[in-house]
Amino acid sequence: MKDFSILLLIGVLNDPFFSGIVLFIAIARTLFPFFQSMMDKSVRRMELDQQIEIEKLRTSANGTSKSPAGKTKKPPPKRS
Repeated sequence: MKDFSILLLIGVLNDPFFSGIVLFIAIARTLFPFFQSMMDKSVRRMELDQQIEIEKLRTSANGTSKSPAGKTKKPPPKRS
C-alpha cells in the first residue's frame, strides 16, 4: 500500500494541474500560521478600539467629557 501511495504521489506531481494544486496546498499550509497571527492581531486591535469607544461613551454619559467649547462639563449635583 505504501508503494502505491508513493507511485500515486509521483503520478500526481508529474501532472501539471495536480502538481499546481499540491503546491498550492503546501504553500497554504506553510503560510496559514502567519496569516492566522495577523488576523488575531487585527481582531485584538479592533476589540481594543471598541473598548476605547465604549469608555468614551461612558465618560460622555457621566458628564466628565469636554464640551465643544473646550470647557469641562460639571457633573450633576449629588443629592443626599
